[in-house]
Amino acid sequence: MSSAKATDTVLAALISAIHGFCLARGLDRDQLERWGVPRTGYPDPDAFVPYAQGLALWDALQSSFPNEPVGLQFGEFLAQFDVGVVGLASAYCADLGAAISSFVRLQHVLDPCSQVRVEHDGSLSTVVYQADARLALRRHPIEAMLVSAHRTGERLAGTKLHARKVELAHAALGGDSEYQAIFHVKPEHTRRYALTYQSEVLAMPVKHAHRELAKYLAQQAETIGRERPVALETLSSRALGWARGQLGAGTLLADASAQAVMTRAARACGTSSRTMQRQLAAEGTSFRRVLEQALQERAELLLARPDLTIFEVAFLLGYAEPRSFHRAFKRWTGRTPSEHRAQRGDPPSADANAQ
Repeated sequence: MSSAKATDTVLAALISAIHGFCLARGLDRDQLERWGVPRTGYPDPDAFVPYAQGLALWDALQSSFPNEPVGLQFGEFLAQFDVGVVGLASAYCADLGAAISSFVRLQHVLDPCSQVRVEHDGSLSTVVYQADARLALRRHPIEAMLVSAHRTGERLAGTKLHARKVELAHAALGGDSEYQAIFHVKPEHTRRYALTYQSEVLAMPVKHAHRELAKYLAQQAETIGRERPVALETLSSRALGWARGQLGAGTLLADASAQAVMTRAARACGTSSRTMQRQLAAEGTSFRRVLEQALQERAELLLARPDLTIFEVAFLLGYAEPRSFHRAFKRWTGRTPSEHRAQRGDPPSADANAQ
């Protein structure tokens, strides 16, 4: 049975900020257009745009500045602004705790694929970010989110804030001094993304608080959220989502039997392998095509990371032999992995085994 979902779009205000940062860093509109970004940018901040366009902007940044902590830099940039009506609703709350609560409540409007929650433990309060897997894979966007949240809190309170703890689920992308200059503490490598403060930090008043305006803006944000375009979810899209999740968790091997993988996918989608084959055919596709789409997407994401050789990309995708990955990628895209990196302007792989 098909269902409706609205998780493939993001509020244009956020994408517009990334776009503005790309332009400020010297990327031109011709470059960005090659990444699938419209030349006109995003003039309507309350519109919804494809999630993929935000990912394309991050890929353009990471490819253009492979040795820079662009997430930290963008977080500083983003904190100068209130991101659309969601940011404005938080900016007029009475105190930082209320501002965070407002943002948590309205996060689904800004980005329905990521979640935020607040945990309280005695004298400590922790803001936990559960990012969309596509963002988590790129890593820099998560660091941007943490920096922006911290710096925005400082702007709203009109004073410096000291975090008690900064947690990253990946190795820090910048130097310790860069994080300490922002958070006043070194990041810890844990299993999650989180910022922890003394609870009295959340009690700090917002400089320009206006309760009625905050309430009105929150209502406007909810209205915009209800107008988000809804897409009909097909079995192929559900199967693709399952495959993406399995690849992200490292539990789907490219060299595994397609039939065995389809059996698992069918079970997860609440149907049988035979029914899945029949319905996918009716939708003009097949499970093999769905699986290859997920593998291609994941391969392109991993190839965008300059810290990974092509050999490592093949291994992370579950290929027993790099040459198998080489052949598959050329079949999907018409290019070898090295040619793909060269076309994007990425540094060449040091792995000759995949050639």
